[in-house]
Amino acid sequence: MELSQKKIYNDIEEIKTTIECSKRKLSGPYRLFLGYGIVQGIIFILNLTGSIIWNPDNGIPYFNFAVEMAGAGAVVILYLLVYGREKHTSNKYYLTAISIWGLIAAILPFLMLAARLVIIVWGKNFAVHSMYLLEEYKMLINMLLVCTAMIMTGYVVDKKWLTVLSMLLLFCFVIINIFPDVYYSLSIKGIERQVTLAGLFYLLVNIWGYIGLGLLLYREKKNADI
Repeated sequence: MELSQKKIYNDIEEIKTTIECSKRKLSGPYRLFLGYGIVQGIIFILNLTGSIIWNPDNGIPYFNFAVEMAGAGAVVILYLLVYGREKHTSNKYYLTAISIWGLIAAILPFLMLAARLVIIVWGKNFAVHSMYLLEEYKMLINMLLVCTAMIMTGYVVDKKWLTVLSMLLLFCFVIINIFPDVYYSLSIKGIERQVTLAGLFYLLVNIWGYIGLGLLLYREKKNADI
């Protein structure tokens, strides 16, 4: 009798764990994606403001660097806060997914900083070209990251069109990069600045893509009360 009761108890616990693991979790991804998109938008606005206030050769590179590092720090704090709230969930697949995305998003800016330092120290003869390539790699990795976020969101909220959209955006980004000479000219304080079509596309996706995902997840969370 005692063994039967113990077996029933274990079966109940296993069923509860299975149910918990199958639940959709929306709080963590919605906070991560919405917060990340807002941080990227703030970085863009601050950099644009700096370009208006300062000339390109008068402090703006240092200002942009400070803004980028402050944004990276904000992303790290955001990830740690969200992970701290979600780490006790029994849905290990969900926790693994947000951990992988969050770690890459948080660590990437510091990896790029380390790469820049290596280029400055050992690559003086080809520093300009290397920095340009590094920026392209950064954009590509971030595009892959936002596409991964879309696929994750599509799976969680059962919207397959998000997966299709992620593949389409990545394809468009690759095609646009084939034509690097296509750019827009902006005049700020009488100084011409050029923005490539790929860079403009990247900014739109990296900011509004995450904000859109965050708002979508928030709406689903509100409707499902999860």
